[in-house]
Amino acid sequence: MASFLDVAVSDMRQPSGAWAIADDAWWLRFESGFKYGSSVQMGDYPNPLAFNPAYNPYAAEVAWANTPPTNQTTWSRMNQWYHAGLGETYTLNHAPGWINNTYVMVWGHELWIKSRATGNWTRRVNDLNLDGGWIDPNIVGWQYPSWSLLPNDSRLNPETGYREWRMVYPTTGEWPYLGIHAWSTMITIDPYDVGGVISLFRSSLTVRDPAKSDDRDSSRFLLAAGSDYMPDDSRVVLYPGCGGSRMKFVRAKWPNWQFHVMHTMTEAQIRASGGCPAELLALSEGGGAVEPPPGPGPGGTTIIAPTVGEWQPLLVSGKAAWGASGVTGSPSGKIRRRRGIVLME
Repeated sequence: MASFLDVAVSDMRQPSGAWAIADDAWWLRFESGFKYGSSVQMGDYPNPLAFNPAYNPYAAEVAWANTPPTNQTTWSRMNQWYHAGLGETYTLNHAPGWINNTYVMVWGHELWIKSRATGNWTRRVNDLNLDGGWIDPNIVGWQYPSWSLLPNDSRLNPETGYREWRMVYPTTGEWPYLGIHAWSTMITIDPYDVGGVISLFRSSLTVRDPAKSDDRDSSRFLLAAGSDYMPDDSRVVLYPGCGGSRMKFVRAKWPNWQFHVMHTMTEAQIRASGGCPAELLALSEGGGAVEPPPGPGPGGTTIIAPTVGEWQPLLVSGKAAWGASGVTGSPSGKIRRRRGIVLME
């Protein structure tokens, strides 16, 4: 199974150093960088220096917010989050054979911060499970902001105690499906002493009802990790985040499991001495078995999740540009990005 460090690199970067590409474009997501891959916005600068390219190498990602009071305040609170959605290729029905009998189990949430002054890493969030619920696919309007509101669609796994859930498909209303959003408690930070951020969690697919068919091979859940800074000026209500990882398919089937990792570093920086906490360097994805790619797909064809950097997301109408089988070799088109707009708790 892949090491933590290799997953951290591939979740955020292509070999060229460009942002990592999502396994599928995020369906119904507004036009931001997160629709197509990973992104870092404020990065290691939860203060006015975030908007200054002489300090923040990702300042262009927050240029849309470079106006008062957003670019004048500090951001002394922080949390971790994850979100889940569906891709443009498979949309609501995942792949043939899916009957909505798969839970996504998510646990082991950690947020690490490196001190700019000392170079030491400190784990500030270490939660088994996070609060969360169901939200519209744009991650803006809450529909069911608590796991307890839909007990048939979320539970604590009776074997592990980890949170597991499935998406909701309303029969009425504006949204054809509801995504998932979860978050940690807020922590306080020194906004001028952040030298690196790593946000991570684990995931695996489980069977909701053993009396029904195991449809995990046909599921197409996209999942990403991230973190947000919270402004000290209450007038700031629309703001950039710290960063988010690429959306990737949950492929591991319990007892196998996989990492999802967001960090603020380049590949060279995270692989350098002190670029990653020693505790994380010792970890690898769990279970031992090599997971097959998602499949079978339409017509019995196994659908392989794209390798990072292998293809470019489609500009528009992602599903329509794929063949009738739902499989294509290498979609054409250039990445169109609008600087990331993140609305989180």
